[in-house]
Amino acid sequence: MATQGQALKAYTALMGMGRKAVGKAAFSLFRMKQALKTVIDFQAEQEQAMVERHGGQITEDGKILFAEPDKRKAFAKERAELEKMEIDPEIPEITLKAKDIPDICMDEIEALEGFIKFEEE
Repeated sequence: MATQGQALKAYTALMGMGRKAVGKAAFSLFRMKQALKTVIDFQAEQEQAMVERHGGQITEDGKILFAEPDKRKAFAKERAELEKMEIDPEIPEITLKAKDIPDICMDEIEALEGFIKFEEE
């Protein structure tokens, strides 16, 4: 079972892959991205509530600011707990071969491992 944090990393990797996949691989990754979006939306809602609870502020560029270091630490601790939370979204099982996404990088593979079964040729 995956965690909230793992889902966030996988979603971020999928967002960065943009035009790397084509055809059937692109469609499979798109469906996975849609499934993970519900997890990411939940994460965003929870983070917004945590920021408000700890008296923080989110800037236009997405930075989270706190007037007091103790509030920042409390937020960081609560956020870390959220990222450890196990999730069970309905994510389609995907198997991809290296040739399906020729430009995939090692960081993307690492972030998606556990969500996608990667096979060599």
